[in-house]
Amino acid sequence: MRYIVLVLAIFAWMPAEALEPASSVKVESTYSFGIAKYKLDQKTKVTGWRVAKGWYFGRQRGADSGLSLVWQHKQDQLSFSKNGIRLTHRF
Repeated sequence: MRYIVLVLAIFAWMPAEALEPASSVKVESTYSFGIAKYKLDQKTKVTGWRVAKGWYFGRQRGADSGLSLVWQHKQDQLSFSKNGIRLTHRF
């Protein structure tokens, strides 16, 4: 339930330009209901939705697998999951 409230809050404050495609993130494949598989970096993939510019919600595969809300900007990544909050900086 907390995830649903968090996603709805992000949608409420999302600017219109947030849904423009990001140049550094690759969309590997798309599915129905707006679900897509995003390759955020070399070690992280998210299958779910892009909810705002740099924000992704869905099943994360990588260092912190599971249902997550992920923020990705260049080498920095912030993940909110059932296991907690994870901050990653890639060199």
